[in-house]
Amino acid sequence: MGCGLSDVDIEYAKIFQEGMLAKDVDDILYRIHDLRFSQALQINSLFISYSHKNSAFVDEMENHLNEKGIRFWRDTHDATAGRLEKVINRAIRKNPIVLLILSENSVQSDWVEHEARSARELEKELKRDVLCPVALDGSWKTCDWEARLREQIMKYNILDFSNWKDEAEFTKKFAKLVEGLDLFYKE
Repeated sequence: MGCGLSDVDIEYAKIFQEGMLAKDVDDILYRIHDLRFSQALQINSLFISYSHKNSAFVDEMENHLNEKGIRFWRDTHDATAGRLEKVINRAIRKNPIVLLILSENSVQSDWVEHEARSARELEKELKRDVLCPVALDGSWKTCDWEARLREQIMKYNILDFSNWKDEAEFTKKFAKLVEGLDLFYKE
């Protein structure tokens, strides 16, 4: 539309027409709701930080992100040629929400640790949350990462996806993740 109005704006504007019946207003409000909640969340793209040993979980997460229309960067799909550190740092800057998958495997990965540190540095620079950790187990609490990094991660409400293979449990946790992304990670 050339005037810059969205479908929601147009539907909302109709409410103020003279002589509207209550039923018509209700119909418009339901239409607005449908328009708002059927569209993808307008958040920054995610960078998924994980160990490849947790690929099955990340595949499931990817399916749910795609269903919700949430954009993300994942190394297996999106990494370009070039020095890996530069590729990762550029990807985090372009996708400034880092979904950090914490697990026994990921806390043993130097790359995941690097990505978590890079996310924390970007948080300081942008003065907003960037890191969004979720856990597959509790091993991150006692891992060999620097104590300060673990302390910083503990400041987040870390959703427990340890029962992710249970579809109902995954769906419930994923809904909480999306709600948190919508509330706390928009610019």
